[in-house]
Amino acid sequence: MFSSLTKNCFVIVFNQNRTKGDIMKIGVLVLYLRKGKILLCKKWTGAKIGANKWNSYGGELEVGEDSADAGVRETHEESNWGLNVKKRHLVPKGEITFYDWQNTALWFVYLFTCTEFEGEPLESEEMKTPTWFSPAEIPTLDMLPADKIFIPMLIAGDEIRDGWVRFSKDMTAVEDYHLPTTLIAV
Repeated sequence: MFSSLTKNCFVIVFNQNRTKGDIMKIGVLVLYLRKGKILLCKKWTGAKIGANKWNSYGGELEVGEDSADAGVRETHEESNWGLNVKKRHLVPKGEITFYDWQNTALWFVYLFTCTEFEGEPLESEEMKTPTWFSPAEIPTLDMLPADKIFIPMLIAGDEIRDGWVRFSKDMTAVEDYHLPTTLIAV
């Protein structure tokens, strides 16, 4: 079962400019699913992580905000208010901790899926070219390396419990991962 903290969300991002003593960030990622497809957008060119890569809506939790609230806020901001989603429609799907090659925890990310929402996504400063993709297209997309591993698992209905991903030294590849799943009927 989810702990009370599991109601918080994540974004798959890591800070390449971390210094010793930095605190691990907590974030949210929400995957929007409709008619067997997933909504992905290209991160804006100026993004520190994942620039011009396909990703979903998410971001860092703000002070006092729970993960579902962050998921709703990030969706509204990043879809330029094109998608209207309610907190109660976000389905918790687990959590992943992202580590650098030296096992320094960078991000703790809460995962959600959502199939109940209204509207169509619009481009925003942060997210461009909103597009619906079939799961079969994911391996061909230019995405962050960890996304290609765990996003298909979530689309298939899996929940990821206490997962972790460790990146290579240059942060461009996944060096190792452990993503224990529980299949939930979709």
